[in-house]
Amino acid sequence: MKSKVILLILVYLSLIMGLVVGCGFFNPTFALNSLFDSPRTIAMGGAYVAVADDVNAVFYNPAGLGRISKKEMLASYGAIYGDTHQYYLVGSINLFESSGVGIGSNVNGFYDSLIYYMQNGNITASEKLTYQAGKYAVAYGHRIYNWLSIGINGHKLDQRIKSIVVFNSDPNLLLQDMDNYAEAYGADVGILITYLPGLSVGMLLGDAIKKDFQWNTSAVDYLPTSAVIGLAYKTLGNKILIALDIKAANMNRAEVDRISTGGELALIENLKFRAGASFDRDQGANYLGSIAAGLNYKFPNNINIEYVWQDQRELRVDSHYYSMGYIF
Repeated sequence: MKSKVILLILVYLSLIMGLVVGCGFFNPTFALNSLFDSPRTIAMGGAYVAVADDVNAVFYNPAGLGRISKKEMLASYGAIYGDTHQYYLVGSINLFESSGVGIGSNVNGFYDSLIYYMQNGNITASEKLTYQAGKYAVAYGHRIYNWLSIGINGHKLDQRIKSIVVFNSDPNLLLQDMDNYAEAYGADVGILITYLPGLSVGMLLGDAIKKDFQWNTSAVDYLPTSAVIGLAYKTLGNKILIALDIKAANMNRAEVDRISTGGELALIENLKFRAGASFDRDQGANYLGSIAAGLNYKFPNNINIEYVWQDQRELRVDSHYYSMGYIF
């Protein structure tokens, strides 16, 4: 049995390395980054839709809430790059034996970043720029049969862009004073199937019901419907987990925009190592990749902490994520 598991892991790692090399991981011209996910999903390369076994199901597959038997809370902070930050908060509770509800907030952005404009070697103007994007969700999941769960989340999306540009010679003279805000609304529908021992299949239709972004300037931005299908396999008493997700970001194009894969390994009791890779489709229809890895430790009092590192190759910087959760 152990030899088969080792062989499975070696084959899996070989496939990942082949994808990384073949898809141009070492080409820095395009980043495929899952910038704004939870630390666990980032560490696993974004492959989670068929896992959905913790509070992160609120955002990534609400069907999983029907299988969670305890109450959970998770808060995380991400230093993404430069002065861009992420604040992630989710919680869930079980209802009866086959249902669960959850709520979450996921906000990221940069605030009052300074940009300088130069002419002939001199600073002529400066800009103070703020950008924020947020997603706020309420989710419900229900286990219909032991092998089948469904779920839905309703969410609000918002964006804000604020820009103030002034002359360097006269800071009181405004070249631009802009504060634009947009809102959108949507609902994701998820399915989780665990018919075979250790193997699960997950599907998520993102923004299946939606209202496009409406800006305060009366402009409208299209909010596409997306689709994700994933596979996950657990073995050795859940000590090893391997997952794969395939995503189409816009169902109108029906093209694969992201391939995510990752896994977990229980190193010792209460300590897990996670690693993954993601491959995004650029404008030239090339798939290029990035990697992530993390450690999670669960204390005897049901508090768990996690650290995740993510490669941001296009920006030539690393991102770092820190989280603390509680199960009760």
